[in-house]
Amino acid sequence: MIISASRRCDIPAFHSDWLVNCVKKGSVPVKNLFNRCRERRVPVSPSPVDLIVFWTKNPAKMLDKLDAFSKYNYYFQFTVTPYGKDIEPGVPDKREIVETFRKLSKKIGKDRVVWRYDPILLSETITVEQHKKWFTEYSAQFRGYTQKCVISFIDIYRKNAVILKKAGIFAPTEAQQIELAKSIAKSAEACGIEASACAEKINLEHLGIKHGKCIDYPGLPKDKSQRETCGCVKSADIGAYGPCLHACIYCYANPCLAASKNGINFHEPHRN
Repeated sequence: MIISASRRCDIPAFHSDWLVNCVKKGSVPVKNLFNRCRERRVPVSPSPVDLIVFWTKNPAKMLDKLDAFSKYNYYFQFTVTPYGKDIEPGVPDKREIVETFRKLSKKIGKDRVVWRYDPILLSETITVEQHKKWFTEYSAQFRGYTQKCVISFIDIYRKNAVILKKAGIFAPTEAQQIELAKSIAKSAEACGIEASACAEKINLEHLGIKHGKCIDYPGLPKDKSQRETCGCVKSADIGAYGPCLHACIYCYANPCLAASKNGINFHEPHRN
């Protein structure tokens, strides 16, 4: 069994104490997505768990808790983007994030830290040329600290369309995606990083960017609960949709932040 922690919320950034407590107990409660009054227990002891995939924008609070996962096979999908507080208001200064990335890599190995440059979005002030520059700079900073980079172009959903339009954010055209992919592939290769694309319809393999599987494991079937273009294999997501203090304006999973801050946090340390 593969545990995904989590596509729904940033467990490493905000709920690491909760997760460690659950690991000690041997299982985690997972809310039913369609009926929050119902929940099930997912076993998280080492014997049934083949792999844990951590999804995060800031795992700083996990750095001193990794011993709790010494008996597990795991890796991090670590998102580092160039956006400012207008787009990612709750994410710490990117210089701090880069340093955390390096610390994590030194602690667990570069093969267990996957850099995500995701989502790639545009606006009047965020251009294709800027993305080329930013990606090149990050690639140089992550040389020797990761072996893989996953890119993804922004998807606009009903839940985030209004706020993105208000902020002047839009998705790159196919021509812009190809132009960016050429530059990204070149910069990544120059720094010893393999680039792949996450859940993209466009084929970029001729440019050196393969269709990726963010979660992969031999013998497991494709995860049918994910988008058709997603190549990931089946996993058990132990997260719950709820308030995320990163508050990224492009996020489709975060409900009204102000209202949900006042609610009960499903991932409180005692809630296991």
